[in-house]
Amino acid sequence: LHPRFLMLHNFNPLFGFGWRACVTAVSIAITDILMTIFFKFLGSNAYSFSRVLAMLVSSLFAVLFFGLHISPIFAAGATLVAVS
Repeated sequence: LHPRFLMLHNFNPLFGFGWRACVTAVSIAITDILMTIFFKFLGSNAYSFSRVLAMLVSSLFAVLFFGLHISPIFAAGATLVAVS
């Protein structure tokens, strides 16, 4: 490391990260903790079902609230995931 770089951030490990990066990291950590709890109490089949349900609900919200259109490729892929 260049000495000027070391003096620039004063050994701050969060140097260069904005509030969005910190919120994203915390939300990913919370999601992982919730996934672990979900697995522990409900099992992997319920988790897979919930992932399919989340995909369907989020695509429905994207169509209703953001005016997006579902492409045939997405519909085919979503169908394959739901059937599996």
